[in-house]
Amino acid sequence: QQHTQQQQQQQQLLDLFPVTSAVLRSIQEAAARKLPKGSMQFSVMSGGTHLRPHCGPTNHKLRIHLALVVPPPPLSAASPPLPVPVPPPLPLPLAWPSRSTGQQQQDQKHAARMRVGNQTRTWREGEVLVFDDSFEHEVWNGGDAPRAVLLLDVWHPELTEEEREEVRRDFFSLDVQDGTIEAAMAGGL
Repeated sequence: QQHTQQQQQQQQLLDLFPVTSAVLRSIQEAAARKLPKGSMQFSVMSGGTHLRPHCGPTNHKLRIHLALVVPPPPLSAASPPLPVPVPPPLPLPLAWPSRSTGQQQQDQKHAARMRVGNQTRTWREGEVLVFDDSFEHEVWNGGDAPRAVLLLDVWHPELTEEEREEVRRDFFSLDVQDGTIEAAMAGGL
C-alpha cells in the first residue's frame, strides 16, 4: 500500500511538470529501459548538510545530476570551507574534464559540491554531471539554501544488450531470494 501511495504522489508531481515528464519518459524508454535499481527523482539537499561517503552497489549504471537550484557560496568569507578528506587515488569515474589543483580548491569553497573518487566538483545550474556511483562519493551543501538536482540513472553505455539482460536476471534472482520482487523489475524505472 505504501508503494501505491508513493506511485500516486509521484504521478501527481509529474502532472505538475508535463514537459519534464515527457522528457523523462523518453529517456526512460531509450537509455534506462528495464534498468534494475535505477532512480529518476528530484533530489533536494538542505543547507548545512553532508551526505557521508558511500558507494552504489554495481557499475551497471551511470548517474546523471541536472542542476536545478544551486545555492551561492556562504556570504561570510571568514567561515572556513567544509573539510574535504583526501581519499587514495582512484581511476577518474566522472564524465567531466579534469581540473587543475587550483580549480579544485576553488570548487571546495562553493556551498554545494560533490566528491567522486579523488575529484571534487560543484554544480552549475542547467548543467549536467555524470558519474559512476559505484565509486565512493559524498556531497556537501555548506550554504544556507537548498540544492536541487534532477537525478537520473541510465544504463552504462558500454554494456551490451546481453550484459544488460544478465544484470536484470541477477537482480531478479536476488529479489526472489529476499522474498520481494520490486515493481521496478517489471518495467524499469
